[in-house]
Amino acid sequence: MNTTHIYRFMSRITIGLVLSVFIGTYIDKIFNTSPLFLLGLMAYVIFGSLFILVKDANKYE
Repeated sequence: MNTTHIYRFMSRITIGLVLSVFIGTYIDKIFNTSPLFLLGLMAYVIFGSLFILVKDANKYE
């Protein structure tokens, strides 16, 4: 695993988390569900990014 994979993972998780904060906050305001969508989208981004990282790491072994 080289530095390209690390930078790709970091950018994927950073952009995903920033987008999930904005989208989750917006949806929570619409439906009046305080942190429900925010936390759900953040968990989705974290686990999805980790899954893609593991899948790519296994491909190059």
